[in-house]
Amino acid sequence: MLRSGRGASGVPGVTERPPPSSEPQHSEYFEERVEYGLLEVGRRLQTVLTVLTPYRTEDGRLGTAYVAAHDALGDLAATYTWVTLERQPARPARPGRRRRPWGG
Repeated sequence: MLRSGRGASGVPGVTERPPPSSEPQHSEYFEERVEYGLLEVGRRLQTVLTVLTPYRTEDGRLGTAYVAAHDALGDLAATYTWVTLERQPARPARPGRRRRPWGG
């Protein structure tokens, strides 16, 4: 059985993990797994919202559950955006309006 926490290094048979390297060897694989995981959680939250939709206007526990699932889906969408935004190149900015020194 895996043991962790305070004092785990003194337990016989438990070895410490090596520190993580600065360059992951399989970064593309990990990025794909993270993206896939976020999409799967989004699908599951969408299913929950679909089931709870008839109760969204109620003041009871099911209405509260709908609001919580809706907020969680919004948070997940923001997280997904930030995770995938890193890999997308930024569009070049449009040139600004040229100003003349004399104000014209």
